[in-house]
Amino acid sequence: MKKIFFYAIVAIGLFGCKKNEVTKSYPQLMVSGYVADTAVATVSTESCQKLDRVIFFALAPDATGAFQLSAADSISLSLLKSKITSNQQLFVSLGGPGASASMATMAHDATKMTAYINSVVSFCKRWNVQGIDLDWEMTGTAPTAPTFPNTTDYVALCQQMSAAFQAEKDRLLFTEAIGVYYAQFGNAIVADNSYFNLANLTYNYTDQINVLAYGSYAMDPTLYYQSGMQQMQNWLGILKSYGVPESKVLVGVPFNGYHNALGAPADSTANLMPYSSIAQYDPAPAANMYMNYGYNGTQLLQDKTTYLRRKGYGGILASDISSDVSATAANSLLKAIITANAK
Repeated sequence: MKKIFFYAIVAIGLFGCKKNEVTKSYPQLMVSGYVADTAVATVSTESCQKLDRVIFFALAPDATGAFQLSAADSISLSLLKSKITSNQQLFVSLGGPGASASMATMAHDATKMTAYINSVVSFCKRWNVQGIDLDWEMTGTAPTAPTFPNTTDYVALCQQMSAAFQAEKDRLLFTEAIGVYYAQFGNAIVADNSYFNLANLTYNYTDQINVLAYGSYAMDPTLYYQSGMQQMQNWLGILKSYGVPESKVLVGVPFNGYHNALGAPADSTANLMPYSSIAQYDPAPAANMYMNYGYNGTQLLQDKTTYLRRKGYGGILASDISSDVSATAANSLLKAIITANAK
């Protein structure tokens, strides 16, 4: 009888060890999200408050390279501030689509760059903004090869921004957004991994890097998926080969569907569909295509979240949270991320 009792205790102990291995806990990701200036009025307070970091998208220099904050952006930013709590980080993105020329004008002139950075610091103090996300985007329309920022100017801008932000008593945080694309897109041979090279040259200046793993250049040219699991893993593998540590990386995921017919501008109405429009047709959780639109469904986003946690990445970045359904809905993309991040 004593032997039976002993063996039972040993069996329970071994079973307990096995169970602990299966239920190993991984660090949670930072959950971040962009909110476009034009979408602030429609995005829900509830969705905003589920994020650790909210990024207002975006402010661009004027044509002369000077910092500018329009009256419309002031109203939108004030409204966004009213939808988040003091426990959340508020970031502002600098740049965005269509701003590459003005970013280049500012960064290529040392005097203009210094004035711009000083204005950014003053703006952050005045608006109680905790950090800046640099989004100097490549130009071009898929499937043609993109044009990238000037390397020397880009590195200098990151270096000087970092120094200025760290010099502040209430240190400003600094992230940079880098794009992804295929080496071969359709019949066009696209340039080498220029953004990954920029990340390699600048990640020591930034607190984190936002990998924008979505959009027209993230469309699989054969399967027409937008940033599937394998694609994401491939891009992150390339980024790691450039020396960027996983813990410093927030991985972007799309809240929009992109059409596979990429002859038109990527952000045109015909080529872009918000997830909220796709969701009304009640797609299966595992679905990632609606008609000709490639998107990330709830199951894929849960799988991505789990993968990123297990691999030690810093966070996940939703773009744009205003394109989601209600955060309480069963088919909410944001809810899928939050749920997987809490397991």
